[in-house]
Amino acid sequence: MADFRKLGMAAACIAALAAGCTAAPPKLADVQEVGDGTYSIGYSIVPGLRDARRREEAAAAAVSKAGDFCHANDLKVVVTGTGKSSLTFRCAAN
Repeated sequence: MADFRKLGMAAACIAALAAGCTAAPPKLADVQEVGDGTYSIGYSIVPGLRDARRREEAAAAAVSKAGDFCHANDLKVVVTGTGKSSLTFRCAAN
């Protein structure tokens, strides 16, 4: 019976570790000018469960950062493209 309890405790510890790893926030790169008034922000996630959902969240965080970048210059953000790990955008007049 003790072996089952140890196995259950080990499984609970592994699950807790996995949950902590999958909850890591996305990493956003700095805004980079790619030319002709177009900018890019790269992003990455720690691989884990629900990768597609976490990529969507990373892209949303990148859009927010792009918005902050444009709004700092009293402009609005216009997203021109999204990829698996990057967002491209321009800043336009309000």
